[in-house]
Amino acid sequence: MRLNFLRRSTTWLILAILLAGCSAESEPLPSAAIGKGTSGSTAPAAQRQAVEFVNDYPVVAITTNYGVITVKLDALKAPVTVNNFLWSATHGDYDGTVFHQVQRDYVAVAGEYDARLTRRAVTNTIRNEADNGLANVKGTIAMTRDPNVIDSSTGPFFLNLVDNPHLDHQSADSAAEFGYCVFGSVVEGMDVVEQIAAADVAARGDLEHVPVKAVVIEKMKRIR
Repeated sequence: MRLNFLRRSTTWLILAILLAGCSAESEPLPSAAIGKGTSGSTAPAAQRQAVEFVNDYPVVAITTNYGVITVKLDALKAPVTVNNFLWSATHGDYDGTVFHQVQRDYVAVAGEYDARLTRRAVTNTIRNEADNGLANVKGTIAMTRDPNVIDSSTGPFFLNLVDNPHLDHQSADSAAEFGYCVFGSVVEGMDVVEQIAAADVAARGDLEHVPVKAVVIEKMKRIR
């Protein structure tokens, strides 16, 4: 695997923290800048009202300029994460954001920047549910976070473009080993995901793998 993914945030250098057991050839972990003043290994619950799930596996259509990706969420195993994602999706928080980091043999990260690569405001953090038994396999959707802080996920997410077992929960002993929370999977539109994965990318500012043709999330809509 290749060593060239998200080494820096837009505001500061994020050191790549490798999980225990990964070799020096492993990619740096998916990361996202967090709100000012966030620190430590725990975070307050999101200050948002609960979203009614209706069923344990809500379905969301992610409409992009490349096509539609449909994801089925797992509210049984990741209730906090699913609630946070649904809130953002139904309130338009992701509309107009882009896939700002795409590494075809790793992950595609979205939900943090608009097409001008202006970062969206982030105010809430949620509990990391990476210990829910779900694995970072190809086609799953998971939350980004600061590699140094267990409970630092906000809204940005990533799609696993290959199996990434080194991103799974290993133990609760450290942030590096806690893993990244999977909360659903793509059920339709993997062809769209593959098109995004194959997009030509280039460095722009502090971001190293930005699609040359912007991959824009035009709309998210809950369909079940």
